[in-house]
Amino acid sequence: MEVHQQENRPNIRTTSATSVTPKISITTTTSSSLKIERRRTCYNKELDISDQLALIVDGHRMPRSEVVKRMWVYIKAHKLMDPINKQYINCDETLSKIFGRKRVRAFGMLKDLARHMSDPDKQQ
Repeated sequence: MEVHQQENRPNIRTTSATSVTPKISITTTTSSSLKIERRRTCYNKELDISDQLALIVDGHRMPRSEVVKRMWVYIKAHKLMDPINKQYINCDETLSKIFGRKRVRAFGMLKDLARHMSDPDKQQ
């Protein structure tokens, strides 16, 4: 067996002159003087919340992520998870008014909550 064809090929792993690792400079400051400004995206933008949903999440304006966090706190505090199939939530009277049914899939909860949240910039 001749291996001379492979000997003439350049080794891709060792000859990576084009890949340069970027240098990151980090300055240390105190946490009180450090203020991180986040971009306003659709996920962290504050939305107006309906009155029905505001009763559960205790607020009329907050981002989607905060609404979901507070919904999970409510669900766990009232022990509404289905004991047999954990991916479903058994709704009490308050949640059934919001979702419109007695049993909701946990990972599809945000889809059902979307009609109770509205963007204040688009309400013109």
